[in-house]
Amino acid sequence: MQSCKSLTRCTTESRGYNEGQKHLPLIIRGCAQPHKEICRFAAAAGAILTADFIGREYNMEIKEESRMKFGFPDENDTVKFDDTKFYRKFFDKFSGAKGVDFVSTGKDSLALIEVKNCLGDEGNCRWRIYPNNQKKTTTHTKHDVEGRDSLDIEVPQKVAMTVAALVGARSFGVEKTSSEELKKITDFVFSENLSDDTKKKYVILFLEGNFGGHTRSKKAIMSELQRSMSVKMKWLNCKVSVVDSDTYNRKIFQVIE
Repeated sequence: MQSCKSLTRCTTESRGYNEGQKHLPLIIRGCAQPHKEICRFAAAAGAILTADFIGREYNMEIKEESRMKFGFPDENDTVKFDDTKFYRKFFDKFSGAKGVDFVSTGKDSLALIEVKNCLGDEGNCRWRIYPNNQKKTTTHTKHDVEGRDSLDIEVPQKVAMTVAALVGARSFGVEKTSSEELKKITDFVFSENLSDDTKKKYVILFLEGNFGGHTRSKKAIMSELQRSMSVKMKWLNCKVSVVDSDTYNRKIFQVIE
């Protein structure tokens, strides 16, 4: 009977591994193209280490949404809104409840941020970039459009519901422990000087995807959505922006991945 050492030598030699490949972990060496597996492993590890390094080096809190990582200033109070205890335990009981992806408050700013990462699925999302559901029934998509709207309608609705949820959380004061993680945010929203020009309020749609074409550029698409959203957001004194990874305000957040 061959020893384990002999078997290993025989296996590696018969498969044609070079000297470097023979010493790779078995899970990688067993692949038909180990160099590609190493690259994938290195890329994944690099992304994790890079996000961690950036977070520590620049004092940012890293949040994930739609296969992307976003860094928010450490001094801000930032929540992934529909992951908060108050949303999951209470607000989500409201039929049709929804909210923006991130709420972030700084010393003099409040940002309500919705992320739409459509990279690789632009065709199915194209109808959503036309304001006021113009293309909802005429543009092909594999997704069910029932109960869904174009982004200029959906985002203001999410903002309105987010504000309503913050009012609800504030109404309980310290009665509900699930409201605690929203306290700094509700303190900002209900502060006496909220209307001051020094207190900046932002509503941001982060739209990632290759939507530009011969008839409309990506810039024109975002501008049209922004104008339509601004009309629907006149009830709130805020600055409305539609941005992507090339145009976002790095003072509010940073795209890590």
